[in-house]
Amino acid sequence: TFSVDVSGLISIEELALMATTENWIPFDNTYEKELIDGMTHSHRRFVKGLRYNLPFSRPLACLVANDTLPTPTALYIIPPNATEDFQVALQQMVQISELASWIWNAGEDTMPSLPIANSEPL
Repeated sequence: TFSVDVSGLISIEELALMATTENWIPFDNTYEKELIDGMTHSHRRFVKGLRYNLPFSRPLACLVANDTLPTPTALYIIPPNATEDFQVALQQMVQISELASWIWNAGEDTMPSLPIANSEPL
């Protein structure tokens, strides 16, 4: 936020920065950026999950690939510093989800192949 006083002087009150890809898609870490770049460069269709007030200690699908059949695929990244609680919560999410799941254990494994896209137009 900013303000302009009577003399025309502009003052910045608050300033926030957000890391984004070259296509203005926000990301939380380098692993997430690598995943987004892979999907973008492959011309894949996806929705980006945003954390808002969800803490990093809770799992969230980084992306949902909309071009997979028979259902969309939720793409999860397990960060290198993930706790056991994080991993248990992720497994519970995967079990109750109606979406297919793709999980990358970042920091331990290289990024797995992206889920196979449906070649037919939707």
